[in-house]
Amino acid sequence: DASCDMSATRPRVRRAAVGTKLRPHDSQLVCARAVHLVADAGAALCDGTLHLHGGEGGLVEGLAISHFRDEAVVVHTGTWTLRGCSIASSRKSRAVTAVTVRPGAALRLESCSVRNALSAAMLHDGAELRAVECVFDNTRSGVISRGGHLELERCRVEAPCDVVLKLNPRTTGHATANRVKCSLFGGWQRPV
Repeated sequence: DASCDMSATRPRVRRAAVGTKLRPHDSQLVCARAVHLVADAGAALCDGTLHLHGGEGGLVEGLAISHFRDEAVVVHTGTWTLRGCSIASSRKSRAVTAVTVRPGAALRLESCSVRNALSAAMLHDGAELRAVECVFDNTRSGVISRGGHLELERCRVEAPCDVVLKLNPRTTGHATANRVKCSLFGGWQRPV
């Protein structure tokens, strides 16, 4: 079953057991209502996209996600948290952008790792992204922003990386206490 859809209004805890390999037939795992998904070590979403919808949002913990041609996570609506998740290319080369946050949506990344992607995250105008204690490794860009609100705190950006932040002038927020091994700001202007 490739759906996290819940009928209750309160978040329900769902567990992906050790060794679970989610391979959605349509390359999508859709969470449309409040959910708390806990993945045991070894549980993974393989070559699929986790689509997050819903005003109530939810929490996804410990899930390993591999992707290549499509984003690993797309937050469409709601306020969501990914905690302790790992996102990586399913191939040896860099995959496309790992995480996209659409207008009106909010995402908090806590202690997550993103490896081998063109960019760790894409933030659209009117969206919010907060990354805390995350690792971005072998990404061309850490975060690309088309506007919105960005907070990057105590994250580590490993080389090779061309630039940590590519920001549109409409972007607000801050970057605090991060360790970077490349240029902090890229071709766009820093936030005002």
